[in-house]
Amino acid sequence: ASSVEQLRKDGNELFKCGDYEGALAAYTQALDLGATPQDQAILHRNRAACHLKLEDYSKAETEASKAIDKDGGDVKALYRRSQALEKLGRLDQAVLDLQRCVSLEPKNRVFQEALRSIGGQIQEKVRYMSSTDAKVEQMFQILLDPQEKGTEKKQKASQNLVVLAREEAGAEKIFRNNGVQLLQRLLDTGEADLMLAALRTLVGICSEHQSRTVATLSVLGTRRVVSVLGVENQAVSLAACHLLQVMFDALKEGVRKGFRGKEGAIMVDPTRELKVLISNLLELLTEAGVSGQGRDNALSLLIKVVPRKSLKDPDNSLTLWVIDQGLKKILAVGGSVPEPPGELEVTANSRMSASILLSKLFDDLKCDAERENFHRLCENYIRRARRRLRCRAQPGSWFEDHGLAGKLRAIQTVSCLLQGPCDAGNRALELSGVMESVIALCASEREEEQLVAVEALIHAAGKAKRASFITANGVSLLKDLYKRSEKDSIRIRALVGLCKLGSAGGTDFSMKQFAEGSTLKLAKQCRKRPSWSCPSEERSVLFAVASALVNCTNSYDYEEPDPKMVELAKYAKQHVPEQHPKEQLVAVEALIHAAGKAKRASFITANGVSLLKDLYKRSEKDSIRIRALVGLCKLGSAGGTDFSMKQLFEGSTLKLAKQCRKWLCNDQIDAGTRRWAVEGLAYLTFDADVKEEFVEDEAALKALFQLSQSEERSVLFAVASALVNCTNSYDYEEPDPKMVELAKYAKQHVPEQHPKDKPSFVRARVKKLLAAGVVSAMTCMVKTESPVLTNSCRELLSRVFLALVEEAEDRLWPLGWDVCPPGPPTTTPSPRRVFLALVEEAEDRGTVVAQGGGKALLPLALEGTDVGQTKAAQALAKLTITSNPEMTFPGERVYEVVRPLVSLLHLNCSGLQNFEALMALTNLAGISERLRQKILKEKAVPMIEGYMFEDHELIRRAATECMCNLAMSKEVQDLFEAEGNDRLKLLVLYSGEDDELLRRAAAGGLAMLTSMRPSLCSRIPQVTTHWLEILQALLLSPNQELQHRGAVVVLNMVEASRETAGTLMESEVLEILSVLAKGAEGPVSRAAAACLGKAVEYGLIKPNQDGE
Repeated sequence: ASSVEQLRKDGNELFKCGDYEGALAAYTQALDLGATPQDQAILHRNRAACHLKLEDYSKAETEASKAIDKDGGDVKALYRRSQALEKLGRLDQAVLDLQRCVSLEPKNRVFQEALRSIGGQIQEKVRYMSSTDAKVEQMFQILLDPQEKGTEKKQKASQNLVVLAREEAGAEKIFRNNGVQLLQRLLDTGEADLMLAALRTLVGICSEHQSRTVATLSVLGTRRVVSVLGVENQAVSLAACHLLQVMFDALKEGVRKGFRGKEGAIMVDPTRELKVLISNLLELLTEAGVSGQGRDNALSLLIKVVPRKSLKDPDNSLTLWVIDQGLKKILAVGGSVPEPPGELEVTANSRMSASILLSKLFDDLKCDAERENFHRLCENYIRRARRRLRCRAQPGSWFEDHGLAGKLRAIQTVSCLLQGPCDAGNRALELSGVMESVIALCASEREEEQLVAVEALIHAAGKAKRASFITANGVSLLKDLYKRSEKDSIRIRALVGLCKLGSAGGTDFSMKQFAEGSTLKLAKQCRKRPSWSCPSEERSVLFAVASALVNCTNSYDYEEPDPKMVELAKYAKQHVPEQHPKEQLVAVEALIHAAGKAKRASFITANGVSLLKDLYKRSEKDSIRIRALVGLCKLGSAGGTDFSMKQLFEGSTLKLAKQCRKWLCNDQIDAGTRRWAVEGLAYLTFDADVKEEFVEDEAALKALFQLSQSEERSVLFAVASALVNCTNSYDYEEPDPKMVELAKYAKQHVPEQHPKDKPSFVRARVKKLLAAGVVSAMTCMVKTESPVLTNSCRELLSRVFLALVEEAEDRLWPLGWDVCPPGPPTTTPSPRRVFLALVEEAEDRGTVVAQGGGKALLPLALEGTDVGQTKAAQALAKLTITSNPEMTFPGERVYEVVRPLVSLLHLNCSGLQNFEALMALTNLAGISERLRQKILKEKAVPMIEGYMFEDHELIRRAATECMCNLAMSKEVQDLFEAEGNDRLKLLVLYSGEDDELLRRAAAGGLAMLTSMRPSLCSRIPQVTTHWLEILQALLLSPNQELQHRGAVVVLNMVEASRETAGTLMESEVLEILSVLAKGAEGPVSRAAAACLGKAVEYGLIKPNQDGE
């Protein structure tokens, strides 16, 4: 009692001195000493005062409530709770507390003044709410008054209306006061500011409210709402897009919840309204007079609302309906060409958005019959275009009287399909005459025809064999286009074509498409830039930037081939370029080019390179030359990362890369043209020589990052691919040497790794990318709100982030399973020490955090492909382990990290990922109770318990450490205390294991549990017959930390039960405690002395004559 009183006085003194944190700690310590109920009420009341001073009003209210529970007549506690409630905005509850204060002390003026003050606030609030109707009416009068000339007054009224609509009560007021009809009048004015105010107010009215949404659509008309999307004003179009998104969400939420709105009223089935909205959006795609931005917004909405959110949802009827009703309209946008009069107005991102929508729809199909219907509709669309082109007199022809425009549209549509659902695009290429038309148009003298044809040729070179055909027949055409064209848009595409051909071998060092040095020359051309300019507005470049960075960091999956299969392939001579006679391929593909993808690809590889070279050299249009260059690049990279599978001559890829870098750095051309240079580099960076040159070119990297942050969104994937290649961010497993030898014996091709793709080179490239600001660029890419940021692109970015934070090969995983991490033990489980033994040079992770990498990783870990989410989650785990989570993820963001980390505990993840997730969760669990509750809410405890039985000692130890920190939560303590489980037994047995770090974690958890749950102390002797030997071993351990944990467990058992204490004192534990109590002053000696003192108190032992 004297200690409690002294601590309370110390806290009072600290409070008077302004040290509220110190006072809070003193009061807390006094509470832990077991104060009387009266003292507890005072201490909780004082803690409430501290929290008020620290402006933590929620905790202040909690502490005051605890004091009131102990003493209902404590006026100070009541007053402090009223203060906290007032700050929290709960005025009605604060008034009740003050009224009790006044009734207890009627003459206290402080209470009377506070009651009057809160009463005034309540009256003001009531008065404000009652006058809302009048204010709404007044705001509409100002906005609709044609005589009102004061723009500032109108602007203020519109802002007030929007703010009011964001509150549920305000939105309901506006809706019930004829607000939708008045907002319709604002829309009809045609003034941008008034239309924005009306749209934003409608967002508040419809947000999460199905019945109001249906009523709004009924008043305004679905067609009228959708038509606003197509206006020229970009801000108005975006606001209309946001409104439609909110409407879709409200209607779809109603479908899931049984057609009930917020107010609980039963509604009609909203499926009809959904289909009407989608039908109008599809009509908008091909409607004349619609702005390009409006079409892009319509496509974005369709991408978000039509496909299923999860493939586990069995209902894809909406997707099937859209394919039947609107696939042709989507293809019309994807196949649009800019030049002919009367064509649809599109932006640089429209065709890419159409490709993404087509891809999403195709991926949402469930069976072969549905996919076959998709293919049939696409082929009929393209076939009808070409047929009607030949029979122009046929009535009703889409391409009647348009001459060559029909053929251009057909080829552009094929390109759109190749960029989206590539299976459908490949089948379209097999149609008779399509490939011939592409090659013929590449030699055209008209720029628009060359642009369309070269782009189609680039996209067609997606397969290694097809790339080989283009390498043999299209390189000369691309080179001619690049050298002779006067248009940058043609030249850059020709360059990208060459880059793509040059990278056809990927990272296979033996698969060179071009002569030695060609890819370096191409990359230099892509990087070349005469002068700097302001950042581009092109956003489609982001994907290409990410692709280039992936290549530079080798951030792609790599799976070692089965050596037996490698030797078999060599024996069969299937992977050696010289075994494919180009003459035979040309003859065969001329006859059966539509028969299959592999043969068609071979035809392109064998016959297209010269054509591309000729285009690159002779074309006067830059737009043609750059496409030809990309085609060559794609064919040149057909071998991927296999060093032995080079499609072009040695050095050719370097030449192509040089050309690509030249184009990339040329700020005199538009971003839409320059992004083709990034496409080329995305292919060429499979070649390690190109990666090394690329990361050394600071100007090219800067241009790449600037382009990734521009408005050219279609470049995102290419950027991500290049980054994956540069960082080698692909999975790689070492092959079994015996299998490799067997494969060689069977004369099967064995993929070879480029000497410059070794870890030392990769680490050097990663450091250069970090220094160049790659993290900032990628963070901006992740923030991009565009359909172009697909799940595949997110996966590539996740791989790059993982490569940046990993930055070195693990020395323990997965090969060194028997290695233990070095480092002395600490007071509490420290997974940081374990991790520092696993990776090298982790200090660069600070750069990733400083440039916003932690914030960017969170959305990547929560959305995207399964592989991409796993990679991002693993990168988050590495950051959480090696840095302070509260600094890496400030504020509420730290709670968002828990779910991705828990996902790494699933059995389908690797052992390293499980291990890192456990260490990261251990760090988080040691921070606060709220984080522990978040971990429990994500149902991580069963998985952590499962890993406590893992055979691998590192995983088992990490899981035990994590459980030790989680044991501070009441819910986990309840699990250990529950009858019929062996959780406590496992900790006791682990406390006697040979692994010292595992013993430390288990003994720490045991000490914590026995301290917080004394009932567990009596169960320890019951769980195992070896419990006494285990405790003795802990007490006799040379490790001070183990001794301390053992002494605390013994002390808890002695204090919990006299019977248990007697058992301990009858054993050798008494002698051990006597020796420890006489040792040097410290926590061990104090705990041992406390045990002996308690035994004396029980009368189990007696002090000797010296009083010891």
